[in-house]
Amino acid sequence: MPTAAGRSTTGRSTTSRRTTSVRTDRAALPTEEAAHYTGLSYGTLKKWRVTGDGPAYVRIGSRVVYLIDDLDTWLREHRVA
Repeated sequence: MPTAAGRSTTGRSTTSRRTTSVRTDRAALPTEEAAHYTGLSYGTLKKWRVTGDGPAYVRIGSRVVYLIDDLDTWLREHRVA
């Protein structure tokens, strides 16, 4: 039975833990999906991250995501008329 402080009689918290995460359903894509979205290969995007070329990306710990707005901007800027 929880106490008023949100702890059970065993001393463990009964309140749920809040976690934050990047919304990746529409706002951002992992590298594999960004490659498909742009028509580039996974390896090309990975290489360009090392050389500083390619679209902007976001690193969250060891995870890399590409914001769709950044991909669209990069594609527009590299359009050949």
